[in-house]
Amino acid sequence: MTRKEMKDWNAKAQAGTVKDELNPAFILSLTATELLSKIAKGEINLQELAKRELENRGQNIDGVWVGFKYEIE
Repeated sequence: MTRKEMKDWNAKAQAGTVKDELNPAFILSLTATELLSKIAKGEINLQELAKRELENRGQNIDGVWVGFKYEIE
């Protein structure tokens, strides 16, 4: 996310036009600094983690329910 995009999302938060839980500007606000550092250095792949979490919820990449057909490793 660019600085301009972050500014725009923060403005939406201020205006109350987007719920905090749906605002990507806040997605990492509760994440520990140690993890943020690893993410910033590319040691943790958030995109892959998001995919695994969707699988754990029985959803595909579009958030559509597909059931629990994946084995959790």
